[in-house]
Amino acid sequence: MGKRQLTLQRIGVLLVVLLVVSNIAEPTQVDNDKMAKKNGTPGGAGNRLAVCKNMTTGGVEFSNITLPEAEDIITISPTVTRFWPRNNTAFCEVESNAFLAHFVHYMQPVLRCWSFFQLNPGKSWVMAIPDEHISSKTHSALFKDGFNKVLMDVGISIENTSEVRPYLGRGENSSSVLIPRSFHIPFWMGSPGHARALRDQILASLQPDPGVNVGRVCNKSSLPTIAILNRRDSSGRSLLNVGSIVGALEERFRRETGSRQQHINVTYFEGGIPFRDQVMFFAGADIVISPHGAQLAGMPFMPDGGAVLEVYPFGYVIPEYFGSLAASAGVDHAYVYETMGDLEGEKAYWGRTYKLRSEARRKNMCPSVLKMLEGVDELVDRWRSRCSELKHGIANPSQS
Repeated sequence: MGKRQLTLQRIGVLLVVLLVVSNIAEPTQVDNDKMAKKNGTPGGAGNRLAVCKNMTTGGVEFSNITLPEAEDIITISPTVTRFWPRNNTAFCEVESNAFLAHFVHYMQPVLRCWSFFQLNPGKSWVMAIPDEHISSKTHSALFKDGFNKVLMDVGISIENTSEVRPYLGRGENSSSVLIPRSFHIPFWMGSPGHARALRDQILASLQPDPGVNVGRVCNKSSLPTIAILNRRDSSGRSLLNVGSIVGALEERFRRETGSRQQHINVTYFEGGIPFRDQVMFFAGADIVISPHGAQLAGMPFMPDGGAVLEVYPFGYVIPEYFGSLAASAGVDHAYVYETMGDLEGEKAYWGRTYKLRSEARRKNMCPSVLKMLEGVDELVDRWRSRCSELKHGIANPSQS
């Protein structure tokens, strides 16, 4: 089949899907107002996006972030004068700050520590964490405590900062020390290979669910496993038209394959989902569709060739944040955003103050179903290409 004929066929499928979608009930502004009042949705009824009817969705874009080399990361961090008194040890200290209470920000220095340990094989790995984050009682406790436990299971000794700091002094020996500080890259690991090592060791520790095939090599003609990780509308940044998106995607793949073999599950992490279940969700999905949010912190646990389609609300678009995590983990990262046609102006307006920025990032969304289909189509094409490379053992420099 020629490329032109294939393109025309795809356009025909999209038109049919749109006809189907047009018959699926979408939330109206009246529905939005009722839901906002009933659920206490952040921003209130007046600030809920009236967008199901009058907002457009920006085109599918890819973050394409280039990460600095390990040497540059260590250079960016200030010179470390502390040392660990035990020989042959790689020591990493996570310094305390207010943002660590939220697990997604806690992961930022911890993932750098993990990469630091990968660069120091053969040494004992010690990570010092502020006392209050060894076992937390915050809303992030299930993820953070679970993460800490599996890190210890895979060979990292986690110590209280207050207990080890008196033993830190000045001098040199055979140990290596890193104190990761904030810099211009939100997430960083030395290579996707470090992310794969983290994924494989953690999955082995957690004992994968049946059907979670770690490091699987997919068949080019097969369909990827697609999952939607939504947020409750009371949490903000919820996909209000998730039912329409699911219906359109299932119809899209039914027409391609002639059957309904592609069932798309919608999952929510609110309400206390254990760390293990969150890891297994990502390990079992090839393509994840999700609004922007901390729930995307599990990207490093996705299979080889994985991809994410992230959705941003009106006025709040920061692809470099989870885009850097995707780049570190070797995951394709695409995004769409709600807009009235002036993205930069909208970002400038809603980014003027912390209050406006908080209001923008908590808005719920009704992204264009057509744009979502376009994004998934692009990611499926990339997934098939990556699967073909993996199947035939073709090295991909970005995945080393």
